[in-house]
Amino acid sequence: EKPLSVRLLTNMESNLLGNIATLLYDEGKTTDAIQILPFLKGFYENTELDFAERAAHYPVVAYNLSCCIGREGRYTEAIELCSNAIQMAVQAGQLDAFPLLLYNKGFCLLQLGNTEAGKTCITQAITIMQAMGQEEAAAWMAQDINERFATHLPITVALDESRRSLFLRD
Repeated sequence: EKPLSVRLLTNMESNLLGNIATLLYDEGKTTDAIQILPFLKGFYENTELDFAERAAHYPVVAYNLSCCIGREGRYTEAIELCSNAIQMAVQAGQLDAFPLLLYNKGFCLLQLGNTEAGKTCITQAITIMQAMGQEEAAAWMAQDINERFATHLPITVALDESRRSLFLRD
């Protein structure tokens, strides 16, 4: 039998691994989630899949991994990961992950002190979420950034406190 690193995963197996990583992240077990997500990232980068199949999953995996490594303070690495996944999301029209990748890239830029570029990414993410009818997510983004960085981004929608995590489930 082929080792797991070269074996083709089914969609169900990939989704299960991604969801396990999501649960670990939500429970604060970032290190455990990081054990899974780089494998999935490598799978989508290195396996011979058609572009549509890769593009359907890679931006979500990249976003989730960028959340984990960002939580560990690895902001430069998270920015690079988000930038690469943003390109793929745009090419593929993968709109679910696109604004979240922009948000996380902006968050990491702000953490590194690159205020203008960070605010630009965050504002774009909020605008896209609003255009997609995701008002609660847009409000959460603005509130989170305003609380962490004292940057007041315009947003007028009330936040539902029960949605504190934007970690994606594939």
